[in-house]
Amino acid sequence: MGIVISSYKIMKKKTTKRNVIEWALIIGIPVIIYLAGWHTEVIGTIQRLVLSTGVIQPKILPASEQQQADYNFVLKSFDEEFISLENFKGKSIIINFWASWCPPCIAEMPALQNLYDKVDRSKVEFIMINLDDDIQKAKDFLASKKYTFPNYRIAGSFPTIYQSSTIPTTFVISPEGKIVVKVKGMADYDNDNFIGELHKLSAGH
Repeated sequence: MGIVISSYKIMKKKTTKRNVIEWALIIGIPVIIYLAGWHTEVIGTIQRLVLSTGVIQPKILPASEQQQADYNFVLKSFDEEFISLENFKGKSIIINFWASWCPPCIAEMPALQNLYDKVDRSKVEFIMINLDDDIQKAKDFLASKKYTFPNYRIAGSFPTIYQSSTIPTTFVISPEGKIVVKVKGMADYDNDNFIGELHKLSAGH
């Protein structure tokens, strides 16, 4: 009987020790990831896997829901050049609001870069608008990922129609000046359906 009890105590002690180690890992790994500053990248990577399933895709709004774009929007490029949205009238325009600390922004950026590489940029303009407090963080992030799409900061009045409490938020403006896509949150922009719709919008312009 004494041997059985002794064995039970040993097994219980081992189980308790294993439970402590498991809980230490469950709690400790996220803490380490957060303290090391990796949480944004890790969460973004997980969300990118969700996007890769194709379940979140941008869609063209019905004509009844399309609003008139406001071109009275001044921006400043990362090269310190001021530019107005007016300059891109007559083209399809993709406007994306993002920040380097935003996991869903990070998740969708590879798809946006792929889209940027595929489209006819004489007909489609990319306006990536960064919302970081520190612009250097944004520049460092873009350099580390080798993203080449043009980036801007808001430099003047901010038209109400583009204001959103969510980032990322993405708008697509047609050559006719209609907001034909509005996505609050992340989406997969590198898919055949969306690319086909974008080509249709830009055809003949």
